[in-house]
Amino acid sequence: MFQNSHDFNIHRSQFISNQYDIHVPSLEHDLRFRLKPDLHPGHKQCLKGTRVEFLNNVILSMLSNSIVLIHGRAGTGKSSIAGSLAQILDKKQHPGLTDLEMAMSFYCIRESRDKDVSVLVPTLVYHLACAFPAFEEKLASDSKLNIGGDLSTQFNNLLLEPLQALKEEQKTSIAKKIAIIIDGLDEWGYEDDRKLFLTELQNLCREHEWMRFVITSRPNPEIAVEFLPEDTGLFRRMDLSQDNKTEDDIKTFIKDYWRKHSKLAKTLSEVQILTLLPYINSLFILADVVCKFLSQRPDRNFKILQNTETGFKSGKNSYDVLYSLYETVLTESIEDPTNQLSSYMNVISTICILQKPLSMDALKKFTNSDARDIVESLSAVLYTDLEDKVHYHLSFQEFILDREWPKRRLQKDLYQFNVNVEKQHEVIGSMCLKHMEQQLKFNICHLESSYISNEAVTNPDMKERVQKYISEELRYSCESWVHHACAAGENSQCWANIASFIQSTNIVYWMESLSCLNETSQIRTSMDYLAKTTKILDIKIGSKDISKFISAFFLPVSHSTPHLYVSALALAPKKTWLAGCMSKNLKDVLKVRHEGWDQFWSKEINQINVRASVGFVAYSPDGKEIVSGSSNETVRIWSAETGFPIGEPLRGHTASVWSVAYSPDGKLIVSGSHDKTVRIWSAETGFPIGEPLRGHTDSVLSMAYSPDGKQIVSGSSDETVRIWSAETGFPIGEPLRGHTDSVWSVAYSPDGKQIVSGSLDETVRIWSAETGFPIGEPLRGHTDSVSSVAYSPDG
Repeated sequence: MFQNSHDFNIHRSQFISNQYDIHVPSLEHDLRFRLKPDLHPGHKQCLKGTRVEFLNNVILSMLSNSIVLIHGRAGTGKSSIAGSLAQILDKKQHPGLTDLEMAMSFYCIRESRDKDVSVLVPTLVYHLACAFPAFEEKLASDSKLNIGGDLSTQFNNLLLEPLQALKEEQKTSIAKKIAIIIDGLDEWGYEDDRKLFLTELQNLCREHEWMRFVITSRPNPEIAVEFLPEDTGLFRRMDLSQDNKTEDDIKTFIKDYWRKHSKLAKTLSEVQILTLLPYINSLFILADVVCKFLSQRPDRNFKILQNTETGFKSGKNSYDVLYSLYETVLTESIEDPTNQLSSYMNVISTICILQKPLSMDALKKFTNSDARDIVESLSAVLYTDLEDKVHYHLSFQEFILDREWPKRRLQKDLYQFNVNVEKQHEVIGSMCLKHMEQQLKFNICHLESSYISNEAVTNPDMKERVQKYISEELRYSCESWVHHACAAGENSQCWANIASFIQSTNIVYWMESLSCLNETSQIRTSMDYLAKTTKILDIKIGSKDISKFISAFFLPVSHSTPHLYVSALALAPKKTWLAGCMSKNLKDVLKVRHEGWDQFWSKEINQINVRASVGFVAYSPDGKEIVSGSSNETVRIWSAETGFPIGEPLRGHTASVWSVAYSPDGKLIVSGSHDKTVRIWSAETGFPIGEPLRGHTDSVLSMAYSPDGKQIVSGSSDETVRIWSAETGFPIGEPLRGHTDSVWSVAYSPDGKQIVSGSLDETVRIWSAETGFPIGEPLRGHTDSVSSVAYSPDG
């Protein structure tokens, strides 16, 4: 790793700039590596002969609507419908599909909620590119393709901009409509994420009518409200509760299951099993659990279900019946509650609280028990996939975590099946820390050289090395220890272990492992969350310092893991918390021996290389983005977190841009230029909105939005202030005259009723925003130019 390294001198060494390049072997990157799509395995499908009419109606709706929303309660078969629809589209098993091309099915998983927020759009883009060659070529040719940022940024950078460029190049003409299925949107992200995603999706579909989306979801309010009222041609809602064939389909499902399971068929007749049909209440999940439960011990379990004391319990709705069935399954599966209940609940609660499914082997490492025997005995409610990872239906997790259910049933003993969520997070968090303590080590993936980027590692490549050297339980621990520790509460025993962990070399080895896993960004996210959550001062100080460290050295560490040691730790300021800890514990890391080494973190958080003189900068209202205007005639948007540019430069001005500002809602940007014009831009797409605002006779030096976003004020070298309608772009009234030299700065009062301006004539003036008349005399006292003005928050 440290080939031919010696002591050396470095002056002013701290890495702030993101313009860092480490021996990049080629500008051509693999699209899958760059987009990092999440490729979930396919889900089960509807039984042949069921849901036929409903699926046919979905396909017909897709032909005439851009978005089809299928909603229904948990257990109504939404995922099976999505799986069947994907197969029908892929195999062209419908006469109306000659003009429809299947691109992808994305299965949202609640366990990986935080991850899915960032991967859904890149995954969508990846599959769209595979189905649309011109789009694939466009993405591949973009050497600065950036998948980071929030959802709006991802939509803009990965979809809107490249598709708009293709449109302008007249390359978006495609013969077929492209279909994308998103299953379980209600399980993806959080409420605000879902609302924003649906808003962006509708905007995308209005621009590109050849796209087709099918979304399945529970009838959550935030999803339903985004599609009100129905927009013919854009959107169609389909409610599974209105499918009058459901009961017949469930009956077909039960009969088919009976025929295919000889043990069940030999013991119970079809007629016997169908006597349970009235209890199933149109829920496929109820039918599924009943059939699996019966197949374990047919005669015994059938009698249990028939018994009014041990079987189905009446309830206000079908979910009370489902919960009573889960209660029965658990009660009957644990044969010796005195000796088995604790181990059973440890496995069940671990499975239900993990952030993502684990294999049986990894699960065994987290529960210290033979998880396989327990999971197999609960095959009615738990199942494994082809990778031996354990899954469950969402309704089972809700039953296990619902502490109100026993109260509704008036049975206190049912608390034995409830989970103490904080306590279980503490158990899992402690196991994460234990696995990291035992398995983390220096150069875990056996990398040979710091001259090679992670992407260029070969023989074997980085993916193979990760598979070989980072166990599944270690990977999960590295990704999730902070989540579980913080969820365990302030009295958790985890905190004492964390205090030791972050001061040991393992904290560096943890960062190394995440770099190998291509999850470097998670270091800062985790440390920021840890600092925000903990009340322990040492942990708060340490996690904040680690966050600063990875922010400063993000690019080298994410690009080439060895540079965590070669560059980052070697050049970290000498008197920072992390450097102090590691100087005692990491003896063989490169060190700067002579003066010039920074002592403390710079107050500067980041440095953005604009490559031109910057006339003005402004933050977006949410603080996540920065807009700049430059002498190269462009406006640029930047990520405030990473310093990376978002999208392409906003082009349209023909001279230096002297001023920029965001609208109060953050959706628009206004800019003023030496070309005497004002321009309004979409902050989401970067496209200009309308024509330039013309009226000034010299450079526009300053811009500001009114608090309600309806007006824009500008100051100019022509000695005037002008007010504009933000909606129409037309000037409002006459220019505000009174200054005798260039107007360098303008601002609105908090109530929007007044405007203040500062000028090269050494005065400040206050104006009525309504009439445009000056209020009082000029404010005199300065003996030189007034370059900036602002109101106090109370006006």
